[in-house]
Amino acid sequence: MTAKKIASETLDFILASCKASHPHEFGALLEADGDVITNIIYLPGTTATDESVSLNTWMLPNMKHAGSIHSHPNGAIYPSEEDLIFFQAGDINLIVGHPYNRTSWKAFDRSGNKVSIEIVDYDFQDDLMDDEMDDDF
Repeated sequence: MTAKKIASETLDFILASCKASHPHEFGALLEADGDVITNIIYLPGTTATDESVSLNTWMLPNMKHAGSIHSHPNGAIYPSEEDLIFFQAGDINLIVGHPYNRTSWKAFDRSGNKVSIEIVDYDFQDDLMDDEMDDDF
C-alpha cells in the first residue's frame, strides 16, 4: 500500500534530523503502518556530504520500506537526476530543503511526480499495543 499520510511526530523528527545534519545531506528509508508514514530506518554505514548521501541498502533488514527521505542543504526541493534513479526503490520519496521546516519539503512518486501527503496525528501507543499483542501469538 502506498503511503498517503505522514505522522506529525515523524515529520518533526525528520525535519530535526535534516537540520542536525546540515550542511551535509541526511538520508534514510521510510517505514509505514498501512498508509501512514510512521518511522524512519537509518541504515548503518550511511555517509553524507553537502552534495549527496549514500545509503548502504544491503544493510536493510529483511523488511519492506515505504520509500526514502533525504535533504537538500541548498534548499532545492525537487529531485535531481540521481534522485530519480534512487526513487525507483520506493513508492514515496521525501525531499526536505533548508531551512528544514514544514513548508520546505515535498513528496514524490518513483517517477519524480509531486504527490500530496497529508500530515496527521497518529497514536503510536495503539501501534505499540498491536505489536505486543502480535508477540503473544
